[in-house]
Parts: sequence; structure tokens; C-alpha cells
Amino acid sequence: MVKVKGKKIIKIFKIQFWVTVFIFIAYGAVIVIGGKDVFLSELNNKRSVAGASVSALIRIIGPPKKPLISISTACTAQGNSYVDLIWGSDEDSNEYDIYRGGEELMKALNKSSFKDLNVMNNNTYSYYVVAKGSQGTTISDGVSIKTGECPAPIIPKITAEIISGKNVRAENISEISQRKPFFQGKVNIPYAIINLEIHSSQIIYATVRANINGYWQWSSPVDISYGLHTLYIEAIDPNNPNIVASAVVLFDIIKDEEDDKKETEKKESQVTKFNEDGFSSENNFIIDSDGKKEKNIQQTGDRPLDFDISLENGSYIRGVNMAEEAYRGESIKATVEFIKMILKDKQANVSYSLINQDNKIVGQYFDEVVLSDGLILEKIISLPLDLELGKYKIRVSVTVDNTTVSQEYYFMVKDKPILKVGANMYISYNDFVSNLGWLFIFSTLFLFVFSCLALWEHHLCKQSLFYITEKFLKRSGFIN
Repeated sequence: MVKVKGKKIIKIFKIQFWVTVFIFIAYGAVIVIGGKDVFLSELNNKRSVAGASVSALIRIIGPPKKPLISISTACTAQGNSYVDLIWGSDEDSNEYDIYRGGEELMKALNKSSFKDLNVMNNNTYSYYVVAKGSQGTTISDGVSIKTGECPAPIIPKITAEIISGKNVRAENISEISQRKPFFQGKVNIPYAIINLEIHSSQIIYATVRANINGYWQWSSPVDISYGLHTLYIEAIDPNNPNIVASAVVLFDIIKDEEDDKKETEKKESQVTKFNEDGFSSENNFIIDSDGKKEKNIQQTGDRPLDFDISLENGSYIRGVNMAEEAYRGESIKATVEFIKMILKDKQANVSYSLINQDNKIVGQYFDEVVLSDGLILEKIISLPLDLELGKYKIRVSVTVDNTTVSQEYYFMVKDKPILKVGANMYISYNDFVSNLGWLFIFSTLFLFVFSCLALWEHHLCKQSLFYITEKFLKRSGFIN
């Protein structure tokens, strides 16, 4: 009986051994195909999970908990008051009703916060919340607050803070040696549309977007000639085109061998006046070498051409939302549709640049086209498997004669789904690698357990054989 049991353990051990070997080979093959980045990501994932605790919680659905409301008031950028209501989320609550002054204000709210914008300055308002769930409803205590007197609306402002790694100073013209300068700045308009314009031997028009904090960045898509240049900046509120901020920045592109190690010389006669915040107070003019106003530089919007950019993901899985997302390991199609065309029947050079969040070009394509009405361009841009995940942008630049117009489109690069497991659930390549890794770890643990059992069974078998042999020899009189 012991011998039969021992054979079963050995058989299970052999099966588990070969299963583990097979999983290890498959895991190694997938890691090799994915490359070093996939392997490092997998190690970091296992390390983070190993250091975390796993707990299970069995929850019994009950009536909604009583909402505990936190209330505050503040002012909008337009100088209007609003009231913020926040209460803790509750898994037993499906929706909330908001009451103000005993009357309904909002019904069937599916989140645990509410911003009341329909209030007046210097008025008192009272609120309570009704939490509704499958097991009943619960009413919060009433809260009240008085709104304050809001200041005047915020004046929109925009600045360029850094040019090619050098801080922009109000009293100096920035001297740089890069022919394709890189600009960074801020604006007090979230998600502002930034229009930029440079007039030199090469006229450049560009449009970029600020983020939620008003940070914006832009690098010239073409080389700019040596000498003094003016950058005109205009920021437009995407929710209100009447809210506009503008600024002017002067910069000088010098040759490396001239003043590479010298500090920036002050050129007060060529600089516009700036206030203490660093914003231009004379944004409507540029200044010539004699200190005279040379011409009005307000944005006219008369670009010789303009276009829109859209992206499409060629994923073979139906139902995946492609909005502002793309998957590495496949291609995306950039479509450029011209919406304004003054320069017709001229040859234009078109460049498509894939730029990462560090503003480095990681892929570039070029085309030559002849401009015509209704022109639509399409370009396939590949996203390799070793491309880092994160934020990217496609910059399309069109150059005609001495004029360049560029636009940028922002998107996220994610892992490509390889298997659809539900209505809105997908397994990506990294998910597959991670699951295979866990399978290998558990298989190895099982192999270790069966190895211990097999060794123990082998030990018991030897002990049993020794005991039986000793007992038989004693009965036969061979030993005492």
C-alpha cells in the first residue's frame, strides 16, 4: 500500500514538473518577444504585489448610511459665487437627491459631490441630501452657508517662462544658439488654445494646447535664421472665445562661436515694458532699434492655410473606444483635412512627428503634396512594441515657400488588448505576461510542495522496508 501511494506521489510530481517547465518556457518566450521593457515592468509588478497585503471582505447590503456633508463656498474666475457640497461615498447608496431651502435642487445624482453654481453673492443657503439605495433611503442633517463677496474677474494673462533651457527675463532679450528653440510658459486659462507666430525669413504659425494648470510648451518644427526674432503668443479660452490673452517675446539666435559662454547682454531699447508679474504691458506693438513703436502686432488670424488633425486606431477588436487612445504594437492613421487654403497649386512639404512627453521626437515621416481645395491627407504612423506608455502628440507641419503652419494632436499610448472577455473588459499583452508569470510562480510552488511530499514518502518507504526486514530477521533467528 505504501509503495502504491508512493508511486502516485511520484507520478503527480513528474506531471507537475513538466507542467512547470512548459509554463516557464512559454513565459520566457513571451518575455523575449516583449523585450527588456516588458521584463522590467513585470518584475516591478510582482515586487509591488509581493509587498502588498491581500484581504477579502464579505459585505452585506443594508440601508444607505447617513450622508455627512462638508460645505464650502468660493468664487469663479468670472467673479461669481458657488457652493461646494461633498459627502462620503457609500456602497449601499445608488443615487442622491439634493434639496436647497426645502425644495428639490437635483435628483438622481450618481456621485457624492455637487457644485451649486446658481447662487448669489452675500446670500445664505441651506441644503440636505437624501441617499437612496435598494434597502431604503436616509436623510442627512441640514447644513447652511453664506456666500461671500467675490472679487473682480481674473484678467487673462500668458507668459513664456523658458526658451531652450534659459529663463526669460523681463529686461533682457534671450540669447540662444538652438535653431529650433523650445518654449515653455504658463497661462491662467485652463486648457487654453495657444496660437503662436514668428516672423523672420521663415514665417511660422503654430497651435498648441495648455493643460489644466495652464502649462504650455512648443518647439519650432523648422530651423529659424540667426538674428533677433519676435514670438507673438495668443491664448484663447476654449469655453469662451471672447476671453483672450496675448504676449510678445523677443529672442536672439546667435552662432555658437560668437557668444557661447557669455551672459545675456541687456538690450533695454529693444524690449517692451513688463510689469512686476512678468507680463507684457505693451503687447500691441513691437519696438524697433530706436525705441519707436514699429507696427501693431495683434493677431489677425490671416494664416495662408489651416487644417484639422484626427487619429484613428486600426485595432481589430470591435467596440474598443479609440477616443484619444492608441495601442503600441500597431499603427494609427493620421488624417489631415485642410479647412483654409489661400496658397493653391503650390508644392508643400508635410512632416508628421511623433513626440513623447519629454518633447523628444521618437518617429518622423515626410510627404510632398500639391495644395488644392478640399485636400485630405492620410498617413500611417507605427507605434512599436518597445514604445514607452504615456502621453504623446502628433505634430503635423506644412511648409510652403517660406511659411510653416503646424498643429498638434494629443493622445495616450496604452497596451493593445489581445482578448475580449466581456462587454467592456479586455486582456492586454502585459496582462497576459503578468498572468503567465503568476501561473509560473504558483506552478513552481506546487512543484516544491510535491517535491517535499515525494521526499517524505520516499523516507517513509525506506523506514517501512527497514522495519519489515528487521522484524522478519528476528523471527527467523538471524538477529536477537
